[in-house]
Amino acid sequence: MLTLIQRALRGQADAMTELYQNNKKQVFYLCCALLGNTIEADRATTHVFKSSWEVLLSGKIENESDFTDTVIRKTVNYCKSKVSKNDQKLFRIPQNKNFAGTQYSSDRIVTDGDACDQVLNNLPVLHRFIYVCSALAGWSEDDISSLIHSNKETVRLALAAEETNISKILSCICQKTGEKAALSSDEFHKLLVKNSNNATVAKAVDSVVLLGIDSIAAPIAAKRKKKMITVSSVATGSVLLLLLAVLCVAKLASSAEQQAEYDSGYDAGYNAGYNEGYDEGYDYGYGDGLVSEAETTWLTEVENPTHYAVIDVADYGTITVALDGNTAPETVENFVTLAKEGFYDGLTFHRIIEGFMMQGGDPDADSTGGNKDEDGNEINITGEFYYNGYDNYLSHVRGAISMARSDDYDSASSQFFIVHEDSTESLDMLYAAFGYVIEGMDVVDAICEAAEPIDGNGTMEYEDQPVITSITAYTAEEYESLTE
Repeated sequence: MLTLIQRALRGQADAMTELYQNNKKQVFYLCCALLGNTIEADRATTHVFKSSWEVLLSGKIENESDFTDTVIRKTVNYCKSKVSKNDQKLFRIPQNKNFAGTQYSSDRIVTDGDACDQVLNNLPVLHRFIYVCSALAGWSEDDISSLIHSNKETVRLALAAEETNISKILSCICQKTGEKAALSSDEFHKLLVKNSNNATVAKAVDSVVLLGIDSIAAPIAAKRKKKMITVSSVATGSVLLLLLAVLCVAKLASSAEQQAEYDSGYDAGYNAGYNEGYDEGYDYGYGDGLVSEAETTWLTEVENPTHYAVIDVADYGTITVALDGNTAPETVENFVTLAKEGFYDGLTFHRIIEGFMMQGGDPDADSTGGNKDEDGNEINITGEFYYNGYDNYLSHVRGAISMARSDDYDSASSQFFIVHEDSTESLDMLYAAFGYVIEGMDVVDAICEAAEPIDGNGTMEYEDQPVITSITAYTAEEYESLTE
């Protein structure tokens, strides 16, 4: 019997729906506890599941426990990014900070909700994340120290001060309202878990997530159905050919008197049963449009390039790519515009994994940067790939060039990657490929083979990052005139 994860990977929407139903309350309440705002929690919940399906379909999740860990981790990281958007220093704290010294004022204390809500609403953001991640997400001291970029001792001191901070908050509430309340840290944790189990997720959130599941599952199921039809046709043909071989042996062993009768009977049966039956099956599968061949045929080259780009890498040589502005118009326009503006000149390939890809185009050289406007706001483009509603069938095979992005489908900016080996088809439908290398794969090979990343994510030390001397973009007509 297939597991829930295996069924989800096959495009079974009911399996993905069950995974959502099993985890939605915990994700939603975790968002509420960390963000302190139910409207923001609604938005966060839909985002978390949308990005978690991507991880699931990449094959990185083996069981339901892995899926739960994934959605919880994505929830915490997303909420952290939201609250720190306007204050990057929230999670940068001195080591061995004295959390027990936090001051609270009855004048500014919030008294809404039950005792659990009162504690959550009055805790400083950093405290709230530490206590909730420990009690509700089940994170270890190591996990939390990574989240707040500190050491385990700092986390230990924060957790040790939890009881003191709860007591201070309730004391201020008593001064303001006259209502006395006592709540230990253990009781606070139990209330968190209880509220999580009793959380009510808005119907609007359910609708958005379930619609997303349908849009993701349908093409996977269709693609799988086509494969099944193809395999079935091949299997049928093989069986018939085997039958033909057996009958041929029988034919050779038959007597001359049976020959005429055999020939006429066999030929009639074979022609009617195999030719007509196979043709009918093929027509039903492809010719009559039950499964569109175009919709599930992945391309490995650009048939009608709209642009070309020549990427000059210092000490290595040039890589020429043909770009498909018909399939990914906004992506190609963005890439070509940045190239013509000289944006990429002097940038690097900062992330390289041999056998996978090399990624570049980040002005910060660490996977966090992108193209920005005059006010410092990042300029993002739409993700032109299947799961985001675009008919992009360029496959991530060796030589493909595609846009890098974060969990947000529409977060691509300037960073791109070039596929090194045919091991990345799992990125199809999830990332916006927009062309293929037509010259210079030997350069890609040399860069990837020489790379010595410092971790499993392909991170390159800055001084070892190959430098992009320039990227020169041409229209198809300009390039063809140059190469004539």
